[in-house]
Amino acid sequence: MVYINARYPLHVEMFFDKTSVSMIPWFPNWANELIEKISGLLSAETSEIVNQDSYERFLVKEVSSSFLLNGGQTVTLQVLLLMLAGFFTMMRKMTQKSPRASLIFRKAERIMDINFFARSFQGTILPLALAVNLQFQNFDTSTVINCLSLALCIIGFFFVAGMMTAIFKVSRREKTCYKAKDRLSLGRQYQGIFEHMNMLSKFGCYYMWTYHFKKILITYILVFTQAVPIFQIVSLTILYIVHFYCIVKYNPIGNSVLRKVFVITEVFLFFAHICASFYIFEYTQDVDVRYIVGWVLIGLLLATIMINIMGMLVEVCSQIKEVMVQLRRMVLRMKQAMKRRTSVKIRRVSRHSVRQILKQRKNLEESLQEFRELSLGAAGIQSRVEKLKSNPFLKHDNSQILGLKSGGEDFGTRFTIAGGNVFDQS
Repeated sequence: MVYINARYPLHVEMFFDKTSVSMIPWFPNWANELIEKISGLLSAETSEIVNQDSYERFLVKEVSSSFLLNGGQTVTLQVLLLMLAGFFTMMRKMTQKSPRASLIFRKAERIMDINFFARSFQGTILPLALAVNLQFQNFDTSTVINCLSLALCIIGFFFVAGMMTAIFKVSRREKTCYKAKDRLSLGRQYQGIFEHMNMLSKFGCYYMWTYHFKKILITYILVFTQAVPIFQIVSLTILYIVHFYCIVKYNPIGNSVLRKVFVITEVFLFFAHICASFYIFEYTQDVDVRYIVGWVLIGLLLATIMINIMGMLVEVCSQIKEVMVQLRRMVLRMKQAMKRRTSVKIRRVSRHSVRQILKQRKNLEESLQEFRELSLGAAGIQSRVEKLKSNPFLKHDNSQILGLKSGGEDFGTRFTIAGGNVFDQS
């Protein structure tokens, strides 16, 4: 809405200036400072950007055509992240003989995968595509810094093209998924691309790619059709109508809250473009009508912003709730594991105690048995000898009867069996 070439009232212009994210002056642009120093070393003439004025609406908003000023920090950050991911991959291959180092680099490589870059690409594609189109609109190689800015723009163009190609190739994998569980597995594998998407819908698999393509198309229309504002407003309105129809018809978004936010956003933006058409077609020159339409436009845009913020808050709250549920489950699993370990220890201790008790009982029984044997004493042994004497089958030799000897010696008795044999009883 900001860069549609229309003559907005003053209060609408003030609203755009206050809410335009691209006009933040304190956002650091390290790429601009670095290239200025490099160009100053290469050329002593000038190290400033020249002949990079944009056209129409962008010139009014003081937006330059230089890619270095508009998207230098974004593309350099993305390139550095790509180089870091490549470094992790190279180090993983070089440290295969060291299991610990290889494991560390493998985990870092998994973090910086296609999902990581897809999520970062969602937030940077709109300003990056706008910066690329603005630079392509004004080619100027009169100074070294302009040449470096153009070279950086080409890098940004290939980065955008590469990411769009990668997302499209991942989306095409749905053709190999013939079952619903295969599509759901694909969505879980590439959450950075298919997050909150309805994987059971074919359009849901390609929705993120078409959504990014829509942003690129919007920036192209805003930059290259500044001289024809009627074409701008008509094409953008048609684009929002088509997008709204696809969301309602094919249901590509699986999250119900996000789907409602998208639908309401498209409706509000459609009516906002209708209000902007009042300033392009100039239906009326009445100041009061233009003033009222401006406030309606501001209200629609504010409502769109608030709805998106509410949707984000609801999504963040749901994610926090899910994280809390996962933490509770983890704590419960840890408690159960501690209980199992404690019960195992108790069982081990109880088994050990039972074994000791049985061993002590056995020793006690043996001790009691020995005590019983020793408690028989002389009386018990004498009674046994009397029994042997009364046995008619044995002849008793009184001279061989041995009494209880002192000093702990054994008892002994000699008997003669009928038949001449001698039997010694000890």
